[in-house]
Amino acid sequence: MAGPIDADTVVHVPSEAPWLTAAPSTGLGTLAQSPAHALRLEEVARTRALIRMGWALSAVTAASLAVFDGNPILERAMLVGLTIGAIVSTLFYRHLRNPDNLTPRKNVAFAAMVACVAQIAVVYFGVFSAVTMIVLLGVYFFSRTERPTAALVVYAIGVIPHAVVASAIAAGIIVDPGLFPAAPLPPLQMALVIVLIHSAFLMAFAIARSARKSTLEAIDNLQRAMRLADKREAQLAEVRHDLNRALRIGGPGHYTGHVIAGYRVGALIGHGAMGEVYDAVPEGGGEPAAVKLLHPHVLDDRRHVERFLREMRAASSVDSPHVVRVFDSSSADATVPYLVMERLRGYDLAQYLREEGQLPLGRVCELVREIGGVIDQVWAHGIVHRDLKPQNLFHADVGGRRIWKVLDFGVAVLAESGGTLTQGAVVGTPSYMAPEQARGRPVDVRADLYALAAIAYRCLTGRPPFVGPDVPSILYDVVHTMPACPSALAPMPDDVDLVFAIALAKDPGERFASGAALADAFAAAAAGTLSPDLREQAARLLRVHPWDSER
Repeated sequence: MAGPIDADTVVHVPSEAPWLTAAPSTGLGTLAQSPAHALRLEEVARTRALIRMGWALSAVTAASLAVFDGNPILERAMLVGLTIGAIVSTLFYRHLRNPDNLTPRKNVAFAAMVACVAQIAVVYFGVFSAVTMIVLLGVYFFSRTERPTAALVVYAIGVIPHAVVASAIAAGIIVDPGLFPAAPLPPLQMALVIVLIHSAFLMAFAIARSARKSTLEAIDNLQRAMRLADKREAQLAEVRHDLNRALRIGGPGHYTGHVIAGYRVGALIGHGAMGEVYDAVPEGGGEPAAVKLLHPHVLDDRRHVERFLREMRAASSVDSPHVVRVFDSSSADATVPYLVMERLRGYDLAQYLREEGQLPLGRVCELVREIGGVIDQVWAHGIVHRDLKPQNLFHADVGGRRIWKVLDFGVAVLAESGGTLTQGAVVGTPSYMAPEQARGRPVDVRADLYALAAIAYRCLTGRPPFVGPDVPSILYDVVHTMPACPSALAPMPDDVDLVFAIALAKDPGERFASGAALADAFAAAAAGTLSPDLREQAARLLRVHPWDSER
């Protein structure tokens, strides 16, 4: 069978597409792209909170120096340290307005500055006094940083100076200069106190690293659950859509019983927003066919009639086993335009995905190879399909073998026409639409290749690249957001991720230029032999626009 334009095919001509500039409101702040990114955002917020508390503590400490009669050299050193700390922390606080500005190197440098000021304060008040808790808190706070090496450096900066000074005092090398010196104890007991203090430091470090690991795992599990929920919701939406279509077919339709072009029209086998497809048999006997006709209520709409005529021209101009054969078509001025096509036996990709959920990688490579060849062939005739999606890919039984066929050229555009019928329009199905198509800009073969990659993404991951509560939300993501990393949704080789990074790039110039190139890349990725050039290209694209991020 051949399908009419589905209800989810958007044909809209906005004067100014709102999704190009304004994101749908979520009521949320900056969204995390991964568990590590979520903790990085939390670390930035935590660091800024620490700085604010540090300002208050510094003010109290500076004021207390006028009351206490401590070591004058240490007192001056602490005043200098507090002043430098206030200046540096203020600049750093402003710098962290952008969370991306926090790097492990900057974090270590800031931690080193804080540790220096804290160590001066600890020595001033007493290395065995309660003020040592500042070091303990600092160790825990900064040890939660992203990189283990950075955490170890911060730990060393925080505890080694304390260990050196405390050991020197315990060994009698120097006199305790603290405002609250330790009570005289035998060297062995002093050593035991130092061991206990540093055991607490070590425990703080271990707990901080363990807490970070546990939090990462919890966030990862939550994101996995959310992705699974998104996948189930996307599949449920597909089921609802296919169910609505199924409820309208199988019985008589408006044209059932009529004779059109020598074919007696039978049961309705396809239904869409613009047209219907009927089972049909030649009156004189012969091969069954499918007859596609416009809904009676759209016959007076010039745009719908023009699209139907365009499908007739497009489908008739391509001679390929992967495109539905056209037996006959009406003249351009016919009262009821019609298209008589081969009657297909089999199932569309949407039906398979509805029943099985996903398609194995090997079969996806076969699909991309066959459909990619069709895309190249129709582009050689100057045709862009513009509405490739699972419902429009049919796995037909032809002469005892299964092949993929492309259905529905109803919104195809001819290169020589310049797309004048839908100039500036958003035409296609949102979840499988290329960014330039979502912007209403002129398209070429790369828009169809993007759609094919989006279909492959759906086949492998169980969900389309973009899903949302409404069309504007989906179109905004299509234009501005990279989808979730495919291998985060389903197991697949890393090279396949890289192929998707190129095939789903926002800039058409960064994508594969032909279906053959896309198919070759998928085959190489499945075998783990993707070329170094393509790997570098994908890595470069992901550095600029990572998975699951907005630009």
